[in-house]
Amino acid sequence: MSNKSTELVQLVKKDPKKVIEAIKGQKYDEAIFKDVHTAVMQVHPSSSEWKTLRNANFYEFYQTVLLSDQYEISSSTWIQVAKLQADYYKRDLSAHGNNAGPIEQMTLLINRISNSRHEILTMGDEGVEVIRRIDEFDIIRNSTADLPMLLDISVRVLLRAKSADADTKRITALVPDPFKTNAVHLLPPVDGGNDVQAIQSAFVRVLGMQRNTLSKTPYQKWIWLKLVGITQMATEWPSMGDDALEILLDLVWESIGDSSKAGPSDRKNSIELLGRAVTKMPTPLAFFERQGEHIFPMISRLVLTDTKVFLNHTEKAATCKRLQACMKLQMSRCPENTKKQLQEQMMPIFLPVLFKLRSLANSNMNNPQTQLASDTAKAWTEIGGILKITQESALQDLKDKSGGLVGCSRVRCPLYGQTALGMMRCARCKKKQYCDERCQRRDWTEGKHKEECKPV
Repeated sequence: MSNKSTELVQLVKKDPKKVIEAIKGQKYDEAIFKDVHTAVMQVHPSSSEWKTLRNANFYEFYQTVLLSDQYEISSSTWIQVAKLQADYYKRDLSAHGNNAGPIEQMTLLINRISNSRHEILTMGDEGVEVIRRIDEFDIIRNSTADLPMLLDISVRVLLRAKSADADTKRITALVPDPFKTNAVHLLPPVDGGNDVQAIQSAFVRVLGMQRNTLSKTPYQKWIWLKLVGITQMATEWPSMGDDALEILLDLVWESIGDSSKAGPSDRKNSIELLGRAVTKMPTPLAFFERQGEHIFPMISRLVLTDTKVFLNHTEKAATCKRLQACMKLQMSRCPENTKKQLQEQMMPIFLPVLFKLRSLANSNMNNPQTQLASDTAKAWTEIGGILKITQESALQDLKDKSGGLVGCSRVRCPLYGQTALGMMRCARCKKKQYCDERCQRRDWTEGKHKEECKPV
């Protein structure tokens, strides 16, 4: 260690402001920077010395290089110092909590990257990785940074990736919380089928990562407007992929759930978007095989139980029919092995739902709701036909299950809270009842029953 390094290292705990001033007054020296950074990272984050570093705004130490026009963001010097600041920033966040992060300092750094964002497309992978790492930190939550500029950076990095998955975490940091209404124009599609597919898949994944936040904050219109845009812009675009479709399905469930703060138009858009996305080719076989037990409940629950999703019965009927038609079309294209798996998932709820639909359709009131129930009963029977389920085979399946007359306890089941035949009682608490073992397992892993279930 040089004499200069030794002198500055000794000042890290005593007077970090002098360290910053000394660095500003001399040319960049890689060895000195690393020595000082090593000394800084040895300071315990809960100590008074770390507080002194924070009060001195020690970010300025790194930003003597990072904000300087003397160094391009693709230069080895800039990249090395950016790595050091990322380490310091992560330590600072862990010490003081995410909401106490230095928003202004990180915004300055992002602005610096934005001013040179053209370099991202040509810089080396090491540089892209450090930019990705900087953006992974949640710097947007309380930031006044220019959101369109940040998402523009995200697109440029995304286009370099070998797959959409590679940039998922990096893009997550660029999604605002809560979403802003003035961002509807963001993330425009680009020329080239592979890039378009990557962008739409990544954007859905980003929203999926934010699903917990989305369920607690009012949906802003640009979320579904943007998703509608990226799936509707060109009919020849390929499917966004099975994994992204699963996330999209989960997001739609969030939007139509009883605790959702989404408005009627957002809920309607989400359902229509799902139907449109599912019909993209190639047929998403893995999506159907893994998510049939969530798709069938959505088709029926929208008709049977949901009252807040639509503005009126006419809109409800049109949207539900489109979703049913989209699902039925793609299910008919599935090979026999996929249909077999869908049959196993639909069988337990086929007959109870059919009876409920017919009961609603045969009520004395002649209105759009009863007509929708009648049309859905027909569509439900046709879907059953595609999967080789008849009323007789479903009845036999239902008889094979043990009794109980209380509706299913799993929130996502179409028979949630509905009186129906064929329920199975939880053997542990003797209180909750389910259509079958799948509903029980799902309520245990995804619902709240694991927390609530107590032995009798």
